[in-house]
Amino acid sequence: MNSYQRIIYRNVISQGGTSIGKSFVVNALANHAILAGYIALYQRMIELLVSLHLTELENKMPSILKKLVKVDVLIIDIILLTGTSELEQKHLLKLFEL
Repeated sequence: MNSYQRIIYRNVISQGGTSIGKSFVVNALANHAILAGYIALYQRMIELLVSLHLTELENKMPSILKKLVKVDVLIIDIILLTGTSELEQKHLLKLFEL
């Protein structure tokens, strides 16, 4: 990246009915970002929360947060279809504050 490029942070929220192509569209955006040289990560919400919980149990939360901060485009799919515990909310807040 040269000194003239500007990084603009944007959030994209995709919502709608089942099987209308939300995941397809956000993955296409991630693919475009990867082709432009950015780092993208796709995770389903439940898998991300389990991973964060296990990482915390192993006292490795700083290392996973270090890895996640390097990600330019983070896609969290199937978000909040079920309720979250207070601990899961804490993990998500840490992630969103990166």
